Amino acid sequence: MDYLSLSEYKSFGLIDITDDEIKSLLPRASIMLDNITRDFYQKHDLETDKFETRSRRFKLAVAIQIDYMKQTDVTSAESKARRPQSISQTIGRTSVNQSFSSTNMDSSSGLSIDAINALSGTGLLYRGVKYV
Repeated sequence: MDYLSLSEYKSFGLIDITDDEIKSLLPRASIMLDNITRDFYQKHDLETDKFETRSRRFKLAVAIQIDYMKQTDVTSAESKARRPQSISQTIGRTSVNQSFSSTNMDSSSGLSIDAINALSGTGLLYRGVKYV
């Protein structure tokens, strides 16, 4: 399901992206967000959602995730897991270390924390049990 069009993506003012890039990144971003929202918009229509804030923020989360994936080249949990945690280079007595922390993404899924924050307060991240 296409949750976002190129014009909608551009309306959020994120990095420039081509139509081909969005077509290749959108399915992966959608899978990641469907996973964290428990397939909410697989079961409900995004365009006719009566809670407009929820649907708008879901689209924003998709756009942020695409932006994140393009900038970091992390397109799946697998590609995130394969990234080196740190790189060290020593020349003579000089040593340089570069560490890659997981502060910009959920540590296990490859999701952008900004995308998760966009969903915060919408109810899409709720993990409780419905009490009848």
